[in-house]
Order: sequence, then C-alpha cells, then structure tokens
Amino acid sequence: MRVDDDLSTGVRFNDEKSWVEFVLTRGFPMGPKLKSTSIAGLMKGVHSQVAYNRLEAASDGIVDIKVEEQEGEIRNLLRIRTMRNTGFDSRWHRLKINDNFQVTLDK
Repeated sequence: MRVDDDLSTGVRFNDEKSWVEFVLTRGFPMGPKLKSTSIAGLMKGVHSQVAYNRLEAASDGIVDIKVEEQEGEIRNLLRIRTMRNTGFDSRWHRLKINDNFQVTLDK
C-alpha cells in the first residue's frame, strides 16, 4: 500500500493540465502494475473543478475527510463518497484519535 497524503504539491512545479496528465498516465496505473493499493490525498480548493472531475472519474473510490469545530470542540469526520464494485455507507462518521495517534471510528 502506498499513501500520498498530499498529491496537490505536484502542481507547484507544473501547470495543472500537465500535472493531471502525469497523475492519470503514470501515477494511477502504477498501483495495478505493482499489485498494490494507492491512496492519494488532494487538497480541496487548490485545483480547478475540471482537474478534480478528471482525477475523481479515474479513481476507484473517493473518501472525504474534514475537520469541523462545533461548540469549541474539534470533530474529525470521514465518509466514503464513491466506491466502485462494492456497497458502502456514505454517511459521515466521526473519527477518534487516540493518545498513540491510532485512528478509529468513534462509535
């Protein structure tokens, strides 16, 4: 498994169109070739909507993560927005971050 916590940094040194083409033609195809799962993070509000649409269309799944502050309390939330070839729960779920930084779903 490979995790890229912020794939958005690649656009810092490239124009967006070239960066999207690189990710779609080089980055995404590497997972199946290596028989590996890749998780790539993108920052919301950094790219054009066209870039998000192209990358999301090529992905097997989209997981949204957000942080909210409600009544002085920080809430970390996660949901599966889309996932190919499987059923899933698309509701927002609260995450619990333990003292050792292990993350679990808050029940």
